[in-house]
Amino acid sequence: MQTINVDELAPDMILAKDIHGPDGRLLLAGNTILETHHLRVLRIWGITEAVILGNGTEPIRQEDDFPPEILHRAEQRVSVLFDACSEDHPATTELRRQCLLFRARALMENQEPHRVRHCPLVDPPKSSPPSLEEMLKQGDVFISFPETFFRILEVIDDPTSTARHLADVVGKDPGMTAKLLRLVNSPFYGFSRPVEQIERAVTLVGTRELSQLALGVTIIQSFSGISTPAPTTKAIWTHSLACGVFARVLASHLPEISGEALFVAGILHDTGRLVMLSRLPEIVAQAIIISHQECLPLYLAEQRLLGWDHTTLARELFQRWNLPPTLLETAAGHHAPTLCAEPRGASLLHMADMMTIALEYGFNGSALVPNPEPGAWECLDAPLSIIGPTIRTGARQLEDILTLFLS
Repeated sequence: MQTINVDELAPDMILAKDIHGPDGRLLLAGNTILETHHLRVLRIWGITEAVILGNGTEPIRQEDDFPPEILHRAEQRVSVLFDACSEDHPATTELRRQCLLFRARALMENQEPHRVRHCPLVDPPKSSPPSLEEMLKQGDVFISFPETFFRILEVIDDPTSTARHLADVVGKDPGMTAKLLRLVNSPFYGFSRPVEQIERAVTLVGTRELSQLALGVTIIQSFSGISTPAPTTKAIWTHSLACGVFARVLASHLPEISGEALFVAGILHDTGRLVMLSRLPEIVAQAIIISHQECLPLYLAEQRLLGWDHTTLARELFQRWNLPPTLLETAAGHHAPTLCAEPRGASLLHMADMMTIALEYGFNGSALVPNPEPGAWECLDAPLSIIGPTIRTGARQLEDILTLFLS
């Protein structure tokens, strides 16, 4: 018997065990001889792996679908991206393989990756860097949020809030209402019928879930006035949105994790660096150069120069914004996920961040894929087979999300 990815299943293979859907429904019984329509059913239900008997049929090698020259070009870029990443961890090996396939498919379709790869060219800092306390004393570090932001927080904090309460709050901001309705009607949710009223959207998505999405929309809008040197504000938000999308899709494969909360955590996870870029561009530039030259994770280069990093600053900002504790811990804990108060959510976000860097969506300063933090993948208790479907599903959803939030 062997467990293989659903993408590597082939007709005439024999199932060794029953396959059940996410709801427990029996989809295919053990000893079923697979046919083409069975493979289609498994993909529709989001099944990522199956246990087969050794009947002599070899699993499909997806790499064989591409001409050698395409694979060679894809491998050249992937090798650079994973240069600082150890091959010892199985999640890293599978992520690297899936990135190779993703890039090969893009090359076959003459698509360029969403690459923004350059170091900012700025002069070294002329004074000693500020401490975290000094940074927080600067009044312009704190973003001014609209009244809607604080009303949404009240809805999240109130367990008796209803769809009507949230609809009333959001309805006072026509721009937010329009954006949320576009989001709910996008492939991100894939509802079969148009959703035209915000109260209906709340009913379908959930009061807490849509409240968190509304927070994400408000935060991006509130940061729109910040200007930064390279990497640009748009490049950072592209990275953050992609991270949120991949985190949400990963969460769909795991029980008891809110996809909407992970999407918003992805939006938030680099806000500390965005503030640093605006206030301390020379320091961030130095950190990026050190990170590139020494193959060092960027947050460690920040710590070397400052004694603190973007997640330390973010945690302080999130506390002052009164963000929900679970959201705060997930977003601020993504570089040390097993040490924070929300280890599973932060570990999931950490893996989504790795995916986003590997696929080159936007740029947050990290040019190389880092090693997974110890215990992060294991904390998810998930099969490696979810990595490929997460990349493909997330990539399909992302184009609409980027247009919606950044246009």
